[in-house]
Amino acid sequence: MALTGTHLVRGVRSAFQKARRMWPATRDRMEVRRHALKLRFWGHRHASVIGNETVVDLNYDPIHAMKGSGVHELRLEDEIGGHRNIRILFLVPPADWRQREATPLPVLWVLEAIHKKRDTWTKFDIDRFWGIRAIVRERFYE
Repeated sequence: MALTGTHLVRGVRSAFQKARRMWPATRDRMEVRRHALKLRFWGHRHASVIGNETVVDLNYDPIHAMKGSGVHELRLEDEIGGHRNIRILFLVPPADWRQREATPLPVLWVLEAIHKKRDTWTKFDIDRFWGIRAIVRERFYE
């Protein structure tokens, strides 16, 4: 099977563990996974060509409290496993980070999939996101 899209989508282990706690049913986790895999077309996010099957309806924003970090939130409109207001937090690594292992496409990292309870992120949330970002850099980049 050939690679599709412009990016590879990988998750950190803590994201998988947290998803398993939030969505014990496999079908719910797979639905969140399907939404997260839309990020593989990240390079086409601004394309507006009619009839192009790779154009994806991503509803995302950068985390404003983390300017320049590359951490974004993908907003899901569906109710999945009884949770609403679901956010998939992902990292677009800065261009100056060099991967330790060569990959055929650039990588986007899924940091967490959570349901957001407030309109804003707490200081604890922001600190946690910085920490997960630091772990990705330490383990996979030079």
